[in-house]
Amino acid sequence: MWIDGGSVVHVIGEVDCLTVPTFAAALDWLITHTGEYVVDLSRLEYMSVAGVGVLVDAARSLGGRGRIVLRNPQPITRRLIDLTNLEQLVDVVITDPPPIRRANVRPVRL
Repeated sequence: MWIDGGSVVHVIGEVDCLTVPTFAAALDWLITHTGEYVVDLSRLEYMSVAGVGVLVDAARSLGGRGRIVLRNPQPITRRLIDLTNLEQLVDVVITDPPPIRRANVRPVRL
């Protein structure tokens, strides 16, 4: 996990019972020191329910001062968000990655 320029927490790898304290500390720092609350999930490979709990706690700690943006969750993370009804529990915005555009490729005879 790392914080980019003080406004985005980039989550890399896994958020589980061993890494949840680090994830919580990163979100706490973000909320305490910035006015933007963006969590980039594009490189997150796994998140346990404990990680979802950290997101819920962080969003509730804002007390209406904003909302957490979850950026580019991978399909497995997006499924966890959907299964836990995270969007119904707290004020979060989820931005999915744009769809992959396929180039018009034609076979070339050599």
